[in-house]
Amino acid sequence: MKTTILTVKLGLAALLFALTSSNLPAALPHTGIHGQAVLYIAYGTPVEVEPGIWLGVGDLELPVATSFSVFSAPSGHSRFGHDSRRSFGHFQTDASGAFSISLPPGRYVIVPDALAVSLGQSIPTDSFEVTVSARKFTSTLILYYQPGPLSFTSTLTP
Repeated sequence: MKTTILTVKLGLAALLFALTSSNLPAALPHTGIHGQAVLYIAYGTPVEVEPGIWLGVGDLELPVATSFSVFSAPSGHSRFGHDSRRSFGHFQTDASGAFSISLPPGRYVIVPDALAVSLGQSIPTDSFEVTVSARKFTSTLILYYQPGPLSFTSTLTP
């Protein structure tokens, strides 16, 4: 009789644990990427003013709001003969170009969308790979480069 009661108590305890543990929120990983998206406008040829310190004449670096996709880095070919990249989503930066995304440790490919700067004009940038290490966020920069002047147009009328 004592064995039956003990078995029932253990069974109920296991059932209660299973029901309550499935309702617990999953802990967010403390790993991922964070950074900023900027538009770099180069007006001149950079000049080395001191060893390792370069200045361009009138160059600008402006934070920009943009969006980008994150994929797992290619790990070779799967048994089906195609690349086995997995999409982790499409993300947006805030107005100051800042972003932060939680991702598990691993290698990822960041694919920025082209930056729309005026009607019909956009600035593309290349995709790049980022490695996320355990227990930290990896800093990265999404850089859009524009040589020379760039005209911005407004759709607002006075």
